[in-house]
Amino acid sequence: MNSTPASPLALQQAIRQMRSSTLENPDLSDCLMKIKLFQNNRLKITYQDLLEKKDTQAACRFFLDYLYTPRDLRERDQQVERVLPKAEKYLPQAAIQVLTKVIYMDYLAEDMDLKMSINMNKLKINSGISLEEQVYVALFRETGEQAVRRQQVLLIPDVGRSLIKLTRVPLLASVLRMTRGAARKAGLEDFHDFLRAGLSAFASLKRPEDFFQTIVDRELALMDAIFNGEFQGFQPQHTAG
Repeated sequence: MNSTPASPLALQQAIRQMRSSTLENPDLSDCLMKIKLFQNNRLKITYQDLLEKKDTQAACRFFLDYLYTPRDLRERDQQVERVLPKAEKYLPQAAIQVLTKVIYMDYLAEDMDLKMSINMNKLKINSGISLEEQVYVALFRETGEQAVRRQQVLLIPDVGRSLIKLTRVPLLASVLRMTRGAARKAGLEDFHDFLRAGLSAFASLKRPEDFFQTIVDRELALMDAIFNGEFQGFQPQHTAG
């Protein structure tokens, strides 16, 4: 993470600024939403098998519902910004490190989505109600940034392993359960639910390394196929065994 801004707060502020900038341009905002919706649906196709398995379903849903999601995340962004300056006072260092990695992952994803949206808007692509696969693939290739894309993929197991380590911090899960009411009263419910969902999701993985390796293998294979002109479509995948 050597290329990240100076602090988690700076990262989060950059994310908020990127998301806010699209609101000023309805056409750009429409492009961004179509890209995010396409990506969310694509992930459901690529990981249909993992979404159907009891021990990997929650971890998959965490990525789909909390990270690579078309949902409006501005409320959570504001809550994260509010809590970050004080986080070190009541969260263990391990939790701060995980939070930094998750924010960086969010930053990279938002940056790439915005760049694709800008290209889509410049090209005046009229995709109707939803984005077609061939249009998305063309935009993905046109936007480039292959090294950043690879970094995005490799961050997934890094974040996942860190969340698993965090589940072993004594009493942390219990404290999060007990403080949900307080978080709601303080206006931090979205942030609190995000942390709690992440811990719960990755604690349920029986074979985490297999899960992470599956994601890395599939995403890198798809990315290489797109950039090498060998892409043959997004299809449901199947795990071995």
